[in-house]
Amino acid sequence: AGSNASESCRSEVSEPAAPGVRKDSQLVFAEKTHTALILDWDDTIFPTTWVREVMDWRYPLREQPQLEIGPRLEAIEGYLQRHRVRAQEFLAEAAEQANVFIVTLARRPWVERSMERFMPELGAFMKTHDFKVIYAQDHVDAQELQRLSAQATVEEVMEFWIRIKSDAITREMDEFHARLDASWKNVISLGDSDYERYGTVRAGEVYMSRELGDEYHQSAGGFTPEGVSADGHLKRLRLKIVKLLDNPTVVELTAELVLLRMWLPHMIQRDSGFELELNATDDDEYLIELHQAVTGERSALSWRALAGMQPE
Repeated sequence: AGSNASESCRSEVSEPAAPGVRKDSQLVFAEKTHTALILDWDDTIFPTTWVREVMDWRYPLREQPQLEIGPRLEAIEGYLQRHRVRAQEFLAEAAEQANVFIVTLARRPWVERSMERFMPELGAFMKTHDFKVIYAQDHVDAQELQRLSAQATVEEVMEFWIRIKSDAITREMDEFHARLDASWKNVISLGDSDYERYGTVRAGEVYMSRELGDEYHQSAGGFTPEGVSADGHLKRLRLKIVKLLDNPTVVELTAELVLLRMWLPHMIQRDSGFELELNATDDDEYLIELHQAVTGERSALSWRALAGMQPE
């Protein structure tokens, strides 16, 4: 589960701005107005892998051809209900503190359909709060996708989808910050794959290069790039990236959302970018170390407790 929590929460702290450099709105980077939270959908909010493993995703929960009414169906309903409650708590907290963008590589209308079939109450909650869902594939050329499927290498496929994710993030962040007439300052990205991870970093690089050309300091790891514009404004971007578990069970994803809700205010307030990774749920000591690195608090956490399960 990694060697050291401080290594997993890699971040950079930059030097103070030089005299004469105008910091202006950089002082309020952590306010909701300037904070963008980018969320993936599959295995980040919705337990897609688990649903596909235990059910037929094409049918609503109560119409599953292989699931008869009985203890197993009731257990599955219980897991989904617990997860929905935690997902709503996390999203409500997120909406209080940040501008939330759900950016998915899934095809339209999977986000809406997945909730409709398995968590209709979450769908109603999302509509009430007017969360923005962005389907990155809406901007993919069909012919390009066919060529990719027919002859691309694994590396080319990976690169393609990172670019699609990055382009979607860039478009949304540009539109959002243009409405504010403000620079990008505080961008948090949560997702289970490297598409979110590298797509967010690339979007930040594209933005800083466009704003400052080569006149910006690229910090180690690229999480806190900064520079001074021609008119003397400090451009400082804090990219905060959390890579979640691969292929989580519904119980693991529930635990992750409880943890992320605890972490969110601390991540927002941190005046530097960082990257960290959750890569296992079998090491509570590492979880405690990572929690301390993010929050400054040492708490007796366990993955089972986060998931709402009794200790063994």
